Amino acid sequence: MAATRSRAYLDHHAGKAARRFDPGSYLVLTEAMSSHDVGRGRGGLDAALARVRADVVVAAVDSDRLYPPRLSQRLSAALPGAPAVRTVHSDYGHDGFLIETHQVGALAREVLGRQAVRHQA
Repeated sequence: MAATRSRAYLDHHAGKAARRFDPGSYLVLTEAMSSHDVGRGRGGLDAALARVRADVVVAAVDSDRLYPPRLSQRLSAALPGAPAVRTVHSDYGHDGFLIETHQVGALAREVLGRQAVRHQA
């Protein structure tokens, strides 16, 4: 059942994307996202992430095959304070961040709430 819903979701959104985006623009955007390296020119990934001073929430979708949770764990380990990786549970893989709005929203509210408390102090 979940596979059927996933396929229907992907088919629906693929059609929407095809109508909204010029294929050439999509290719350029995809290449830019695929080739971006935050560590380039900054001494590598660990050196770049060690300089982060922002309040960070690291989250992973447990069924994500494009960006598996182990990569979020690697990212978190390189950040100052090594924040815990928060898990979003989903049957929808990488699209879980878009579909599991209650879980992702709770994470966003949490970090925004911390920011609000800091600004009030």
